[in-house]
Amino acid sequence: MGFGFAGKAVYTAVWIAAVSLFMELLGFSTQKWLTAGGLGTVLLTLAGREVNYGLLGISLRQLTAVLESLIVDSNIEDTSCDFC
Repeated sequence: MGFGFAGKAVYTAVWIAAVSLFMELLGFSTQKWLTAGGLGTVLLTLAGREVNYGLLGISLRQLTAVLESLIVDSNIEDTSCDFC
């Protein structure tokens, strides 16, 4: 998984550099676009982290509720009286 991701990251970086160089050769300034892209990536990463933490918290609360329910049910079943 690590090598595949690294390969794709290098491939993407090469394409971004090639497009940026081509636009510079045509006379367009790409510094603002690259800066905006970097800032946008940082913002998307932070937003994604918050979403993942929220989903993780919800799933852990649901899992805790299910486990507590199973523990309570098993305790109720274990309290049957054999000699009654």
